[in-house]
Amino acid sequence: MINEKDTLLFIGLGGAGQRHLRLYRELLPKNNFFAFRKTKKTPLLNPDFTINKNSSIEDIYKINIIKNIEEIKELKPKLTIISSPTSYHKKYSILAGELGSNVFVEKPGFAKMSEVEEIKKYFLK
Repeated sequence: MINEKDTLLFIGLGGAGQRHLRLYRELLPKNNFFAFRKTKKTPLLNPDFTINKNSSIEDIYKINIIKNIEEIKELKPKLTIISSPTSYHKKYSILAGELGSNVFVEKPGFAKMSEVEEIKKYFLK
């Protein structure tokens, strides 16, 4: 259960990440949202995936962008939504798990079955 005071962290805000951001913001309008974006290639997208040049992700979704992934240790997110490129899913899942965060990973979850097994063992501890 997510409470109003809980923090959510988004790792990656490309098309899929922004779709999740839009949905979570609608469901949790009072929560604190943060994001880590490694490349910032994707601009603000409208729900139909056209580019919105009139505003920013930060303004529309009331989200704070962190510049260094190490800053998440201070945030202590209740939920981390990972929608980065698949090759980073394992790394960010474990990092979020180390902080006690619940983790939601965008599909495909992992690139290799060995990663699935490693993540499974980690989170079942």
